[in-house]
Amino acid sequence: MKIKNFKIKFFLVFILVFLSSALFIGRAFVYDAAVAHAGLTKLAGELYNREAKIKLTQQEIAWLTQGSVEEDTPLRWMNHFYDPVNNKGLNGMYDSAKVWAKDYNKQTGFAKGNNTWQEAIYQYQKGNKDKTFMALGHILHLMEDMTVPAHTRDDAHPEGDPYEVWVKNNFKNVEAQVIYYSNLNDYFNYLANFSNNNFFSKDTINSYSQPKIFDLKEFGNYLVNKDNYRIISVKKDSVYKISKYFIDDNINQAYFSLLAPKAVGAGAGVIKLFFEEAQKPQQYDRPFWQTTPLGLAQEATLGAV
Repeated sequence: MKIKNFKIKFFLVFILVFLSSALFIGRAFVYDAAVAHAGLTKLAGELYNREAKIKLTQQEIAWLTQGSVEEDTPLRWMNHFYDPVNNKGLNGMYDSAKVWAKDYNKQTGFAKGNNTWQEAIYQYQKGNKDKTFMALGHILHLMEDMTVPAHTRDDAHPEGDPYEVWVKNNFKNVEAQVIYYSNLNDYFNYLANFSNNNFFSKDTINSYSQPKIFDLKEFGNYLVNKDNYRIISVKKDSVYKISKYFIDDNINQAYFSLLAPKAVGAGAGVIKLFFEEAQKPQQYDRPFWQTTPLGLAQEATLGAV
């Protein structure tokens, strides 16, 4: 009877994963993990090295980058949202990115399994460098997503967010300064509030208390903030005097110039914080399953990134 019940449960799990794939497999991973996330993570590692006494090796940066790319393995990305205003994840149904970063019990049920902050520290203290930096790369991916307005304004686009599409096609190196905080949650709060409060996403124009259209200044075909950065494009109807607001390539370029340095600077700061925390004794109730049958089924059904 127990064997039969197990088979039934496993079958239900497989069906759940299959249905999930049918719903979400069409999602374009447009903030291309192999382009944007890999690029931002590499820059974060290099920025960290400019100020660190003990430098990351090229291999360690490569592991960071690999982990950052693998964090977008289906369906992990459903936990990559964090609305700091309402303190929730995607549609209020999934872990926020801030919770996901440390939720090892939840992560074991997804493809690639447990790659939490605690697991990275555990592997470092065990001397497993490859697993250490790959897990830390997963965390850096989450930081980078906090600099995407759609991820912090609960604006999921299965067909692809316009800003993420632009970044995929126009990614370039940026200059950044290391951002310092003393705990991981502060990094999530800082980045999520910065992108939520100062930028729009496609379907959240005027949906939050900040920014507000009427607080911005008109400058040609754009509205700019107090620092004269373009925040939104505007097209006026000469007959009905109605303004249409939208995000075009020039706006995406302006967003990237402000958001990408935050991703890189915070990433470098998180690497520094990691080494500080990894020197301390840790209390970590490490799960027996690093990847549960559900997580294995996801990976087998949906594949890699």
